[in-house]
Amino acid sequence: PDGGYACGGSAFETNISIIALKNPFARTDVPVKECVTSLIITPDGRYACAGIEYTDSIALVDLANAFSVTYVHVGESPGPMVVTPDGRYLCVCNQGGSSITCIDLHHGFASTEVQVGSAPSGIAVTPNNRYVCVANAISNSVSLLDLQNAFGRIDIPVGTSPAAIASTFDSRYVCVCNTADSSVSIIDLTSS
Repeated sequence: PDGGYACGGSAFETNISIIALKNPFARTDVPVKECVTSLIITPDGRYACAGIEYTDSIALVDLANAFSVTYVHVGESPGPMVVTPDGRYLCVCNQGGSSITCIDLHHGFASTEVQVGSAPSGIAVTPNNRYVCVANAISNSVSLLDLQNAFGRIDIPVGTSPAAIASTFDSRYVCVCNTADSSVSIIDLTSS
């Protein structure tokens, strides 16, 4: 996001490739414990965050500190993840269970496991930094977690097997694709 690096990972290799965008031929491969399942960069460009297969952990690669790697334990089968707009939390879907893990990037990587519906398969955060929205594939619901109220949770029923989820830019609506019934559910966050 800050334009410094691009990162890539593979389900077939145990490293994260980091490319300096100012010099596209300068590539560094950072070894990790297992194959990478998902990968994002924090909004401030400080960390590359990678879900690591079979280890139930996230590798945090410090892009400002010689690519040092810190591992944080999360729930079973880490998958899709998102960073809150203020850069404080990295929230990870634990696809093998009924929770997400939120890692505090500002305070020593302390993590909090938050219960959601079964098989969290998609995650988004509203641009106003109010809600983390989780699509729960087996329970056919979306969990709204209130960041201003200690991750207070509301579950909203949607179509069958929700997966991809996104918020509108004005933080008014959350849209979720229901894969099994080829529909989209739209949730109005301004209604009670």
